[in-house]
Amino acid sequence: MTLSFKKDTGNAFPSKNYWIPILIGVISFSIGAALGPSQNEIDALKDGNQEISEKLNQQNDLLNEDAEKIKTLQTENEELKSKLEEAAPFFSLSENEQEAILNGIQAKAEAEEQRKKEEAEKAKKAAEAKAASGPIYAKMDAQMELSADRKATFSGTSNLPAGTELLISFSLTDDSYHAQTKTVIEEDGSFTTEQFSNRGTPLAYGNYLLEVISGVANIQPPEVKAILGENYGNVKGPLVKGETYGRILKLEKNFTIQ
Repeated sequence: MTLSFKKDTGNAFPSKNYWIPILIGVISFSIGAALGPSQNEIDALKDGNQEISEKLNQQNDLLNEDAEKIKTLQTENEELKSKLEEAAPFFSLSENEQEAILNGIQAKAEAEEQRKKEEAEKAKKAAEAKAASGPIYAKMDAQMELSADRKATFSGTSNLPAGTELLISFSLTDDSYHAQTKTVIEEDGSFTTEQFSNRGTPLAYGNYLLEVISGVANIQPPEVKAILGENYGNVKGPLVKGETYGRILKLEKNFTIQ
């Protein structure tokens, strides 16, 4: 029996050449999926690289620290070597000569220490004597010297003890300028400030307030505090001002630059 088929051009299957690229693509995708790294593996590799990079950076930091330490040690060794060279003549002396030199150095150190003690005791006695003479009626005044390029220097006088530390504040009354410096009352009762300027340029025209302040007594040198008293207990007069953290002495004075 013979079978025959009728050719139906409308429903014909695609040709063999049509399927070849599709099959190649499917096979390639399957192989890639089976053999290529997953996203998790890629992320793990990235994390590993990051960890290695951080360890390398840490090791570089340690190496840099070691290099700095080596450099410091080299400098110290050079200094020690220099000192040994300077001391070489001493070690070439006899034991008696070395002992004589060492005794001389010790004697000078003891004499200097004794001198400091005597000066401190003298200052303490002077402070106690002055404090015992009665309260101090604090006085203070200041004048301004204005240079040709409008920079101000202040000088003044006070009956406060020598060594009293002062804070000098100079500001425009509209608060657009403010500057401070420190100074000390000299043996003759005078004090002088450094020059005030506007960052090196002339001061602006206007009305200024000068404040000369002796801060809380506890920050003054011991010999000064002994005279002024705890919390300025030995000081009287309008310059004494009550503050939250203790009394201070303050002079306020107005100046005009025009």
